[in-house]
Amino acid sequence: MSEAGDALRVWDRPIRDAEEGLSRLRWLLCEGALFAGDRRFEPIEAELYLHGPGHLDPTVHQHPEQGEPGRFYFHRVGRGFKGGSYKGLDLSWGGDGAFGGALIRGLREEDGGIVSGPSLCVDALLAACGMPDCASLHRCVVGRAVYAAGPLRLGVRPTPEQRAPLLTARVGLPMGDGGATRRWAAAALYRMTTYPELPKGRAESLAAMVAAGASDEEITARLGVRAGTVGRVRAGLASD
Repeated sequence: MSEAGDALRVWDRPIRDAEEGLSRLRWLLCEGALFAGDRRFEPIEAELYLHGPGHLDPTVHQHPEQGEPGRFYFHRVGRGFKGGSYKGLDLSWGGDGAFGGALIRGLREEDGGIVSGPSLCVDALLAACGMPDCASLHRCVVGRAVYAAGPLRLGVRPTPEQRAPLLTARVGLPMGDGGATRRWAAAALYRMTTYPELPKGRAESLAAMVAAGASDEEITARLGVRAGTVGRVRAGLASD
């Protein structure tokens, strides 16, 4: 079996813990690709979701399809699929009583174009596959391994990513008043991105770089933000 084949078949197994999930995110962003129709998309941002014994994450949908490893899970509502700006796609890694997957948040097209945001990523993949909606594409991939031949499949990019991934908190998860577990879920460093300068999620990227001890020069160069913005974030974190 080839090295690339070995890397893909890892998705046949559930992840054991968040550390293994982060390892898969790193592979997705550095070596993985999604092939939709005759086009290649390279993931540039993804988030880890896992709910199971020893790792209770209240933000995980816990749909049965997230309880199987190595499946494409289009976000659901009732018996249908979420639409509009609520669309999303996970590569599932659940099993053994756990649910979850890698949420695709950003893609780079072959011409260098960037698709940012879960719903826009789904839109781009649907268009490349020539499918009108999530239900149509789901019928083509349901029950099949993510790397199986079909209109949408996981594969390996021709050239490894040169940009270093940054680990941050996930985007858009309010802490609310749901107690310690909800606050932990909102703060957990479960988002990985090779394009932290993109507007969607840049606040989380900035907070992560400040917390990690990056200098003002490093932060402004990588994120394209002003030094004054960095200073305000530093002051805010110091007062927490």
